Formats: sequence, C-alpha cells, structure tokens
Amino acid sequence: MIALTDFTEENGATRVVPGSHEWDNFEMSDEERFRHQETIPALMKAGDMLIWEGKVIHSGGENKTGNEYRRGTSLPMIPGYFTPEETYPFSIDLEIVRNLPARVQKIIGFRSIFPKTGNGLWQHNFEKLEDYLGLN
Repeated sequence: MIALTDFTEENGATRVVPGSHEWDNFEMSDEERFRHQETIPALMKAGDMLIWEGKVIHSGGENKTGNEYRRGTSLPMIPGYFTPEETYPFSIDLEIVRNLPARVQKIIGFRSIFPKTGNGLWQHNFEKLEDYLGLN
C-alpha cells in the first residue's frame, strides 16, 4: 500500500498484527482472538509504502478526525512471482509485448504462472498463454 496522504493514528492508519503471518491456526475462540491493543498502526508519510504478506492480519484504524481522510492505493501482488493479482493484458499492444523480456511479459500478465500448489494461472484452454500468443 502506498500512502497518498499521511497515515496517522488519528485518521485511521492501517493496523497490523505483528507475527500473525506465522500463525498455524486462524480459527480461534473469542478468548484467543487478538485484541485491538495488540495491533500496531502503520504510521506513514505521503509517499511511504507498507508491504505485507497476505497472511498478516490487517485492518483500517478508526478515523477520529472530523475532516481528515487517509488516502492510499493498494497494489496486490502474488508474492512468489511478483505478479499482479489481476492483469490487464489488453492494455498493451501485443507487438510491444513481443519485444519485452519473458519476465516482464509474465509480470504484466502475458505468460502463464504455475504456483507450487494449485493449478496454473492465466491459461488458454489449459495451455500456456505464451504458447497461445506465440511468445516463445
């Protein structure tokens, strides 16, 4: 997440539970569940970036101001591949893409991805997208 404005405790800075990405079990009783006091605010100046792994418990804080808002933009990526969660392959001309390195083609969604677990992402009839597009 990139802060477009300052993130302060008063205007509801994003809050995280440190170490929650290492928890084995997220199914907890109400007594075991974390409390607001266990979270920490991600205080940021405009332009700062907060990077967290998808399993980190996070939320927005309470905006206690009457007229101030925190603004940010989120760039969700699949961590193992640094690939966007969603791609927009039709926004770049295929002829331009043909001249890009294979890694860049993958980052912008023109090549299939095969995680260690699960099926491949971005395929055409279960075949590699790069084969279908003739990028090999």
